[in-house]
Amino acid sequence: MVYIYTLLHPKGYQRRSLRANNFQALRELFSKIYFGSAEPLLKAIGNDFDHYFSQAVAQSRRAIRETIGDSGAFEIALPQRHGGKTLVSFAANGGNVIMDPSLR
Repeated sequence: MVYIYTLLHPKGYQRRSLRANNFQALRELFSKIYFGSAEPLLKAIGNDFDHYFSQAVAQSRRAIRETIGDSGAFEIALPQRHGGKTLVSFAANGGNVIMDPSLR
């Protein structure tokens, strides 16, 4: 879900922005993807959003690496290299990302 959110924001975003309104943006995306309440998401986040987010990014990187040979451009990039922004280089550089319109 964090990977999809990142693709939906090709210019990147600050991790802290996801905390707004009790994780509203993530809750809405979760509900669209899983067709239900976002309570399981809030339970998973618990009191440690930074850990949740870091784990989600690490898992997405691993999944991309296992799926795509030369995967660097398709992984969530290191924010330190992009002014603190979370982004996928392929999308940030104008790559064509096809996304179901219902997720926007």
